[in-house]
Amino acid sequence: MLAKRRARILDLLDHVYAGVLDASRWPYALESLVGLFGASSAAVRVEQPGAAFLRESYGIDEAAKDAYARHYWRLDPWAKTVWDTPAGAFGHGDVICPRARVERSAYHVDYALRHGFGALAAGFLERSPARVVTLGVLRDPRRGDFEAPVASVGPLLTPHFARAFALRDAVTASDGGALTPGLRLEEALRARYRLTIAEARIAVRVGAGRAPKEVAADLGTSWNTVRSQLRVVFAKLQVDGQSGLARRLTLLEVELSRARGLDGALSR
Repeated sequence: MLAKRRARILDLLDHVYAGVLDASRWPYALESLVGLFGASSAAVRVEQPGAAFLRESYGIDEAAKDAYARHYWRLDPWAKTVWDTPAGAFGHGDVICPRARVERSAYHVDYALRHGFGALAAGFLERSPARVVTLGVLRDPRRGDFEAPVASVGPLLTPHFARAFALRDAVTASDGGALTPGLRLEEALRARYRLTIAEARIAVRVGAGRAPKEVAADLGTSWNTVRSQLRVVFAKLQVDGQSGLARRLTLLEVELSRARGLDGALSR
């Protein structure tokens, strides 16, 4: 049993550090963590002043992520202490928030139970004035709290996730999030800023000057959905609003044009 657990941890860490250069490996890391903890889902949560969203995730559908970013992050009792908790800390159950407080909250009754989120184990990856990054592992409500081994394994894994997350951001910043020639604008947004397909589609349309309500009608979705996804887009791109988004897209289009020009020159 111990040898099997050790092998699972090594496989998990392989995905974590591979994710520094290949973001597509993060869902596999989270899947491995879910299996190790006997959980049902996991996510990297980013909170900035006035906004929070689930970045990488496993076992959480888009509707749940959208609802969280739009409304329920404000009601999340687990998240009330994130700005006061030092990076590197790890906890689960009552250590983070008393169960009675969680179960009385609208977050639990109206959101968590609906999406199958019960007990939480969390590692704190980063804390700065600009943002707090946490790694949350969630269990099906029917399975109760996490067993004791989580308390011993979690603190050992949290520094690895924190280090890999910081390294990935540093690598992206150091190469400017270099873009491959031929990428369309939506694909470029997804590659550089980790937008989802839906977020990139909305970002391009709103950045081109379309009103959000018009975009909602064009895409056959609700105004509330577009509005919540826009908040996530603004947070991920670190822009203030529609004008800031337009400027960021213009710069990105210029970069794509230069990349295409360079690619054409090298092929001649």
